[in-house]
Amino acid sequence: MDKTLEVLFEATVALENDAQRADYLNEACPDPELRREVESLVAAHQNPDRVFAKEPSKVSPAELGAPRAGGGGLIGGYRIIRALGQGGMGAVYEAEEVASGRRLAIKVLSQALDSPVARKRFFREGLLAASVNHPNTVYVFGTEEIDGRPVIAMELVRGGTLQERVARGNPMPVAEAVDAILQVVAGLEAAAARGILTQHDDHVITSLPEISVPTLVLVGADDDLFRAPADYMAATIPGAELGVIARAGHAPHIDNAPVFHELVRNFLATADG
Repeated sequence: MDKTLEVLFEATVALENDAQRADYLNEACPDPELRREVESLVAAHQNPDRVFAKEPSKVSPAELGAPRAGGGGLIGGYRIIRALGQGGMGAVYEAEEVASGRRLAIKVLSQALDSPVARKRFFREGLLAASVNHPNTVYVFGTEEIDGRPVIAMELVRGGTLQERVARGNPMPVAEAVDAILQVVAGLEAAAARGILTQHDDHVITSLPEISVPTLVLVGADDDLFRAPADYMAATIPGAELGVIARAGHAPHIDNAPVFHELVRNFLATADG
């Protein structure tokens, strides 16, 4: 039975007791590795405090959301090396895990977990994110709560972002741009395979008219579920182009790669010109 991790988790956690969950997983999840992931999600859902052992923070809640140029402070079990950046959702630091000496990145979210529902969702989504292991995604080690603030520990990736590369001012060669976009698609596909690409409100939909960069919406001609959403996005995003790829379903970059690549190359060449 081909089920995503999230579908299996939702079905398992809805059952009344451990015996029912075991019976369900025996039938629905023959893959031992996938079953272990489902069981770990269920355990975290029932007792989110056990996702990470928490150490007392040496940084006040007021300081957590403000990156500082210098390092040396402690946030829970992490020694801060330097601030990497700050955005609307929180601050990101390069840090050292005190217990292991491992260098990683931690993101301290600016919004506290103000309800049991939000807290369970945060820990559950952290475990879901940690189940994705792909060359085009940042690996998430786990999530915890320090002084009431949500913290995400993740792989430290050096070399800058695609946004920084674009902002340098020199146009990317078409081949390099296409390769970058295909890597993004591959990472998103890996997340989608784990059932992670979801949204909890209508923010994405309501913000479509505010997009001000050249936009290409691609959809497979046989993707019945997403043809209508693709049409809506193309009509709602100012100046967006719609590309419908023949003989392709939900993965048009795989089903009809030559046409997908041609449409992306032509779009990037036009946007660059």
